[in-house]
Amino acid sequence: MADYVELYFGAPQDTDDSTAIAYLGDLLGVRFEPSTAYYADYEAHDGRRHYDLNLGIEEDEDDPDVDMPFTKMPYVLTLRGDRDMDAEMESIGRKLIPQLRQRGYLPARLIYGTLLLLDKAD
Repeated sequence: MADYVELYFGAPQDTDDSTAIAYLGDLLGVRFEPSTAYYADYEAHDGRRHYDLNLGIEEDEDDPDVDMPFTKMPYVLTLRGDRDMDAEMESIGRKLIPQLRQRGYLPARLIYGTLLLLDKAD
């Protein structure tokens, strides 16, 4: 595995987690399963692509990421692949944003991993 992109997004009011998980799985063409990893609630695989999904991230005053708007965007989808797939993973994340927004999953933001940021700075 190489770098990653993360997609932070909110959900329409009164949307339960199972609805959000199923919708995201439909968009990606995968089925999310509960994860045993400490960093993900659900995960899915599609060939060389790997997706981790976190639900309900909460903001904590003592957290160094206190400026991240987790209360507005509690869902986090991490898209990973081999290093030669960085552009593909970014493209998948970018294509998900309008689809999520159309269904009211707002706001939605794409965040780059460190290696992708360095590549873009060159």
